[in-house]
Amino acid sequence: MEPRDFVLDEMPMELNHPLGLTSKYKSPAVAMTDGSIRQLRPPLTPETLRALFTRNGGEPLSDEGGGWKLLPDGRLRELR
Repeated sequence: MEPRDFVLDEMPMELNHPLGLTSKYKSPAVAMTDGSIRQLRPPLTPETLRALFTRNGGEPLSDEGGGWKLLPDGRLRELR
C-alpha cells in the first residue's frame, strides 16, 4: 500500500485499474470505519464503488450481490 490521495472526479471507478483502486491481491480490500475488512470484487459497479468512497452520501449499500464481502482476516487473500 502506498500513501496517495484519490481524486474521485478523475479516478477510474473500476477495480484493479492502475490509476484507481488496486492491490497486490487478486481483489482489493478496504478497512471500514467500523473496523471491518471488506473484499471488493466483481460485480461491484462503478456507482457502488463511488458510494463507498463518499461520506454521508445517503446511498443505500447492501452486502447482498454488491461485490463486497466481509473478511474475517484481510491477509488471507489470494495474490495475483
